Amino acid sequence: MTFAVNSNSRCMGRPDLCPFILTQAIIAKLGFIHDLVKKRRLADA
Repeated sequence: MTFAVNSNSRCMGRPDLCPFILTQAIIAKLGFIHDLVKKRRLADA
């Protein structure tokens, strides 16, 4: 949704309505949390 809204704003020459950037550090942290949740689900199964 954010991508579509920001793309629409850019097409009209406006700034992003919801500006955020996923840096490599953030992607790594999200991956870490994803792995923890996945391992927990497998352990509970």
